[in-house]
Amino acid sequence: MTATPYEQEFPRPRRSLVPAWALHWGTWLLVVALIVGPLVPLLYASLRDRPLYEPGGVLTVQPYRELFGDSAFWDAWGNTLMFASLTTVMAVLGGALVAILVTRTDLLGRKTFGRLILLPILLPSLGMVLGWLVIWGPGGYLTATFTDRLHLRTLPIDTIPGMAVVEATRLLPIAYLTCQAALSRADSSLEDAARSAGARPVRVLSSITIPMLRPALLNAATLIFTLSIAALGIPLLLGTSNNIVFVSSYLYNTWTNASTPDPGSVSAGAVMMLVVATALLVLRNRLLGAEARFVSVGGKSGRRALLRLRRWRWPLTALLALYLVFTTLVPVIGLALMSFVVVLTPLVPPWELLTSSHWQVLLDDDTFRRSITNSAIIAVVGAVGTTAFVALATLVAHRSGFRFRRTLPFLMLYPRATPGIIIGIGFFWAYLLTGAFGDYMRGSIWGIMLA
Repeated sequence: MTATPYEQEFPRPRRSLVPAWALHWGTWLLVVALIVGPLVPLLYASLRDRPLYEPGGVLTVQPYRELFGDSAFWDAWGNTLMFASLTTVMAVLGGALVAILVTRTDLLGRKTFGRLILLPILLPSLGMVLGWLVIWGPGGYLTATFTDRLHLRTLPIDTIPGMAVVEATRLLPIAYLTCQAALSRADSSLEDAARSAGARPVRVLSSITIPMLRPALLNAATLIFTLSIAALGIPLLLGTSNNIVFVSSYLYNTWTNASTPDPGSVSAGAVMMLVVATALLVLRNRLLGAEARFVSVGGKSGRRALLRLRRWRWPLTALLALYLVFTTLVPVIGLALMSFVVVLTPLVPPWELLTSSHWQVLLDDDTFRRSITNSAIIAVVGAVGTTAFVALATLVAHRSGFRFRRTLPFLMLYPRATPGIIIGIGFFWAYLLTGAFGDYMRGSIWGIMLA
């Protein structure tokens, strides 16, 4: 007598090669070693009276005394906080506005705009800043055109407000993605009910849509503020001409350009930036802890009714298109054009100054070709390895019963919110203290990839 389908036994699950507990502990320990490990020698270096590569030495707080007694350090903090505040306000407001227009209105080409607005975070940040410098910098192509021919003043990007505009255009996609995700998950029935009751579009946005966006706005604001504090390329490329120094550029110049480098003070400054970044991440988690207060509960929603912009549809479409043209497309074209001309100036047509000598010099340079190869290896191998490891850590954090799983989301966000100069200094000291392994990693591409 054959067994019915209900009586048939299911095959036993295959035994995993690695026990679950070992996988959980191994993932957690590796995350802690990679993220927290380099910060320990950084803290130790900030409390010694001499660099870690010199024998002897005693613990002292003298590096902190020297750092806090330097007025240039506090001036750099003032510039940094002003820059970060302006950047955060502009990026969050702009990103939220674009998210609302793309997600909740009948804006022309809204899906296309939703993709194009992400370009600044997909393109190399250094290239974008150089493109801004070529086009909108002092003596830039469009700066000279607007000033000399149209007699219109442009915002000087070598000032703190100007640098904040450049950084805001680069970080605006972060605010857009955060708000767009929140709007996509939110139930639109409340907005539909308000409109059916006669509420004007502005009233619907101010009373319903924006309050539901509050957790997303807080999340984006804290993350963008933290990333703005960590900015290094903008103050080095745009602020040097006006002697505008940020904390990141202050530490960079003290480490690399000083006649007598002071690793202790640099490490102390890096620790201070680390404390600020940690406080901002903790604040972010506390603010998002009350996110449930802003969740609307309802049944399965049908197709969303888009807000009709009416006579504002074409002006807002044109305004968003002009924003993308002048902040993304023009700098990219300017940077590309600069590589094919002797000099980029509005006084002479570019086609009369065409040259391929810049590219020929680069292609004939062995150092440049080697740097391209190294960058490609880091981009491919590093991206694949990082994605796989982050996916594994995410599964442990959200799909396991591991006792320390709640610490993983905070730790995994730490490298993104920590200034790159801090990570670099931390890994430098870590490699210095780990003997032959550290010596090999410090002089190889794999050490850079790991950092």
